[in-house]
Amino acid sequence: MNSRSERIINRLETFNYDNLDRLIKITAGQIGQTGIAQNFYYHNNGNITANSQLGTYNYLSTKPHAVTQIEPINNRVISENQCLVTYNFFNQPTKITESNYELTISYGANQQRNQTIIKQNNTTLSNRYYVSKQYEIEKTTLLYRRICYFKKQLFRSRSLC
Repeated sequence: MNSRSERIINRLETFNYDNLDRLIKITAGQIGQTGIAQNFYYHNNGNITANSQLGTYNYLSTKPHAVTQIEPINNRVISENQCLVTYNFFNQPTKITESNYELTISYGANQQRNQTIIKQNNTTLSNRYYVSKQYEIEKTTLLYRRICYFKKQLFRSRSLC
């Protein structure tokens, strides 16, 4: 995928890759305007070494592909709040809590995500249903939308139905 856009929310993202097809740059912003770039850098072994909007990645010498730490570019990138995660029997996250935010994730019998609920101070901000791989429904206090994913020959696009 080289780019994707959504005219309803006036958003464009473009993607650049290196000769090994690794993502090296994302530029995101409003359609028709210069976006903000996010660059990715790699080690010869394929590991991501840095992300321009996040920081530098550190790895274990005994497990060369296991990220041990991300050194943030500034203190605002990664929250200092404790993040609590609850998992189900299949080791899938079912609840993630950070400060006054809570994300609840529900799964169906096939172990595929079928609903997510985002709350702040116990007030629901967003409720999203994953009806199928191609169809989602999102409800917020201001919005109700159906999201359809469809394939074309060269790219995938996200569009409102």
